[in-house]
Amino acid sequence: MRVLVAAVLLLALVPAPSPSRAADWTAVDQALGALEPVIGHYPPDIASEAQKRAIMAKYRTAKAALDKELAGRPSDLDALHRRARLQVMGHHMDLPNAFKGAERDFAVILDANPTHERAILDLANLWVNTGPQYAPKAEMLYRAVQCLHDTEPQEEAQRGLFFSFYYQGRIEEAKRQTEFLVARWPDEKNYRTMDDMVGSVLERRGQPRQTGQAATMVTCG
Repeated sequence: MRVLVAAVLLLALVPAPSPSRAADWTAVDQALGALEPVIGHYPPDIASEAQKRAIMAKYRTAKAALDKELAGRPSDLDALHRRARLQVMGHHMDLPNAFKGAERDFAVILDANPTHERAILDLANLWVNTGPQYAPKAEMLYRAVQCLHDTEPQEEAQRGLFFSFYYQGRIEEAKRQTEFLVARWPDEKNYRTMDDMVGSVLERRGQPRQTGQAATMVTCG
């Protein structure tokens, strides 16, 4: 099951990793940049079969280049991160093995570098956007990222925590989280939309729309 609410509201530009010493990544990075607006979210923004064929050709070319590089350098973290990101996009197109392939690549990266923040967030986003059964694991990763920042809120992690709470049915915690997001980043309209959405859920349960508590950050741990 795919989680459309998160896919719509959790979109974020992912900065490219640092250039690899082993390869010139220009062509692969251009492909990733072209694919991101179309299949970097679920559902993909594909309007025709012709567009789908063109996207698939670009995907396969980039995947083949990364597979070839990693066949010779299986521990190249830059190549692994690029392939993981690409396979997340493949998962959005329901390609066989893309989800497991992305998980494996992220696992290798994090085994080599447990504080690779971008990989932690990308894996957490993959899990929270895939289904509620992955929300507890995503929560742990979002908390781990916040640990890297101590008391300074890391926005993507704090946003992800909302979705991980919501998909675990922890609605009161999700509401406290949206209240924090709105208070901390008041110009972000999506946070007000999220706050209204979860407030409506509470209202349908006969509970107050507002928690009545001070907005506080979910801290490390």
